[in-house]
Amino acid sequence: MSTVNEAAHRLSKSGTSLYAVLELKKGASPEDVKKSYRHLSSCVHCSLVAVSVVAAVFAVEHLNHHLSRIVGENISRTSRVSLQGQEPKVILEERKIAKMIFKR
Repeated sequence: MSTVNEAAHRLSKSGTSLYAVLELKKGASPEDVKKSYRHLSSCVHCSLVAVSVVAAVFAVEHLNHHLSRIVGENISRTSRVSLQGQEPKVILEERKIAKMIFKR
């Protein structure tokens, strides 16, 4: 509890009230305070989700690059099979990978 009081004291010394941080008027209902706090905390933690999505997109691009190289090498090795003019399509959808990564 002392850390909460210290944080409130620091904010009041800087001229910022806790209501201003939550973008509320003084005397707001406890429900409004909870709702505003949850919204603010989700905005702070949503950056972690954005980083995870960027990592998933990078992984998809990386996998697509390597899979196309592997498939290309396999096709060149099997020159007995007539596949000239055909390009293998190896596409990993970002949504499927994101679902696999974020599956709970």
